[in-house]
Amino acid sequence: MTTAQTTTLTVEQIITRYAEKVAVAADETPATDLDELINQLETASENLADAGIDSDDVDAAATLLAEARTSSGNEQQVLLNTAGQRLLNASGFLDDYELML
Repeated sequence: MTTAQTTTLTVEQIITRYAEKVAVAADETPATDLDELINQLETASENLADAGIDSDDVDAAATLLAEARTSSGNEQQVLLNTAGQRLLNASGFLDDYELML
């Protein structure tokens, strides 16, 4: 019997992995905490949309992280993992935006 390995992301890991990419799209310096990252995701989403780039995953990540901020335990972990996946999905779009600058 095998068990599926579940990735457990922390807020710090999400910031480390995505703050720079999000900051470019938000025209800001990289976020150092969750509140900054959420704000930058919202700005980045608007900038992506204005450039004609799909921003659904960026929007979803902002919402999920905002919900994770006020939750705990398993619920928080699911929200963080899902936000991390949405940011992974958006990574290419963020790169595309940077290339347009």
